[in-house]
Amino acid sequence: MIQSLPTLNSLRAFEAAARHLSFSKAAEELHVTAAAVSQQVRALEEHLGVQLFHRLNRGLALTSGGLAGLPLLQKAFCTLVKGVDRLRDSREPELLAVESAPSFAAKWLLPRMPGFSAEHPDIDLRIAGSLDRVRDSFRSGEINVGIRFGSGDYYLVALEEAADQPAVCLFRDWVLREAANFLDEFPQSITGGEGLVLYSV
Repeated sequence: MIQSLPTLNSLRAFEAAARHLSFSKAAEELHVTAAAVSQQVRALEEHLGVQLFHRLNRGLALTSGGLAGLPLLQKAFCTLVKGVDRLRDSREPELLAVESAPSFAAKWLLPRMPGFSAEHPDIDLRIAGSLDRVRDSFRSGEINVGIRFGSGDYYLVALEEAADQPAVCLFRDWVLREAANFLDEFPQSITGGEGLVLYSV
């Protein structure tokens, strides 16, 4: 039975042309030429042995056979789309395992996890806190991303499989230094933070 079915392209061409009653508008929707749509419809008519359209000077008109088959065909396409969507939704989410220092995970990563998951529902995000060498976790395959404090060079040394994935600087470190002598003499003058000096390292 399946072998006797016409091609999917010819059915799509007929459905679009029947909906628009125009080969040109159907061609715009399907991103092909009007001649290609007309050829597909003609092949469908030959396959079925039934004329589906009356070709008029100013457009198309469905024959009784075209009118009878169009609603069922449109329903079949809707069912096909739902089936494809169901197959797509059944995919396993992509795993993204992130490891960082426990304090960074708790205070920075975890509060942002709901927003990330809402924006990327197809990613299964897992966050773990650890102070171990991140290269050991990479080697064991436990994580995809490791976040550590430092220059980044130390944990990629001797890790050949990560040679093409260099460390990326996420944040630069900033240090607040108190003007100790100034603070001892005039503690009341730094209530607004004027006695603090900000350094980038």
